[in-house]
Amino acid sequence: MGESSKETNTYKFKNLVADLKAEAKRFFKQGFNVVAIKYEEDKGGKVCKKPLCDWGKWHTQRQTLEEFESQNWGLADAFAIATDYPNNEGNYLAVIDFDTKGVSEEAKARGRELLAKFPSLEWRKPFRVACI
Repeated sequence: MGESSKETNTYKFKNLVADLKAEAKRFFKQGFNVVAIKYEEDKGGKVCKKPLCDWGKWHTQRQTLEEFESQNWGLADAFAIATDYPNNEGNYLAVIDFDTKGVSEEAKARGRELLAKFPSLEWRKPFRVACI
């Protein structure tokens, strides 16, 4: 790979990380506790989500700006939100996980039918964040 290709890839990566953190901060500013995560494969090849910090206390208390900023965003592939703690307005984030791997076509159709009954969702790419 040529030097200019390396520079371009480094630039793209830095922008992706900056965009990821900016998107995460948008949720933080709404009062949600946000956790930087990294994807890893276990020995069986299954992809697992690994938090990049100790986030247990955010189940019961509000995350500070310093705690948000100090996470290792440079290693993050995505972010998660602690859904069991309310935001600044006392609201909780509800998540619908619609997995379709290894599921029958009938089950997929039923899932799509049920999802249609919920408020519209906005999918933000490339981060796979759903915003109502």
